[in-house]
Amino acid sequence: MNIVLTALEYLGYVLIFPGFLFCFITGMLLCGIDRKIVAKMQKRVGPPVLQPFYDFFKLCGKETIVPAAASGTVFMAAPIVGLAALVVLQLFIPIHGFTAFSGMADVIVILYLLLIPAMAAMLGGAASGSPYAAISLFLYASSAIFVSFLSISRNA
Repeated sequence: MNIVLTALEYLGYVLIFPGFLFCFITGMLLCGIDRKIVAKMQKRVGPPVLQPFYDFFKLCGKETIVPAAASGTVFMAAPIVGLAALVVLQLFIPIHGFTAFSGMADVIVILYLLLIPAMAAMLGGAASGSPYAAISLFLYASSAIFVSFLSISRNA
């Protein structure tokens, strides 16, 4: 019984606070507030604060279109890998002295976890079969290698 309660407690940490749902709702609200503030600075009315939620639910209802020349597995798995990296990343960041994992993450680990969603988007674009994907793949890969070299030189 104690194991079940411990598992439910960790599941609550992962999903509710400071987990995925908390970060999702807070991020969407902050995005809406940011759009509203930018609109006020430009002397416009702007969208409602809940507009990111409306957009999210609208996008959930759309069908998935995979290009004919695309590698279907990589094309469909890339967003899931990026989301999984962000979920793991939020568990490393301490909130009021609490972390879901026992140890604290180094800045290098957090930077690498931040690179994974961008790399997943890059791989998903490269798997689309577009001729321009090779160019963006090369540009992003060169910048990722540069960041890796900087982190290695810092540790040496």
